[in-house]
Amino acid sequence: MAVKIGLEGVVYRLTTGTRATWGTADANGMNVGTPPGNLDACNNVSDVSYTINKGAADVSVRGNNGWAAERATLKRASFDITFKYDPADTDFVAFMKSWIMNTTIALAILDDDTAVSGTQGVWADFEVFDAAKGEPLEDAQTMVFTVRPTLTLVPPEWVKVT
Repeated sequence: MAVKIGLEGVVYRLTTGTRATWGTADANGMNVGTPPGNLDACNNVSDVSYTINKGAADVSVRGNNGWAAERATLKRASFDITFKYDPADTDFVAFMKSWIMNTTIALAILDDDTAVSGTQGVWADFEVFDAAKGEPLEDAQTMVFTVRPTLTLVPPEWVKVT
């Protein structure tokens, strides 16, 4: 069993061009392929946490023996990406620009380096919805950016590196 630790995860930002599909979807629904060459590892990121879930539609009927029944609807995702506060860092600036100007930012939020076959995670165009600054007395200043997928020509994908 290969257990991943948080330190292995990497947030990548597409530095130039427009995000395209990662590859062809396999039998598990993962888009499998090689990553784009214009990804920049956001090395100033310390912590990442996220929730991915689905909405629910009530499809209950009387013939379901008294049980409520639901069907999954829209997938949702919200990512909290913590940067050490560094206004000179180009990735930090790109996230701030996305928040200030309401623009999209293409990100791959992966469980390992793109050079490692089998690495996987989310590949999408995001908008920054929140930017929360922390100034702890005995630690580095931080900025937590909350990003969520937004509407673009290429829908969000769960991807896997070949």
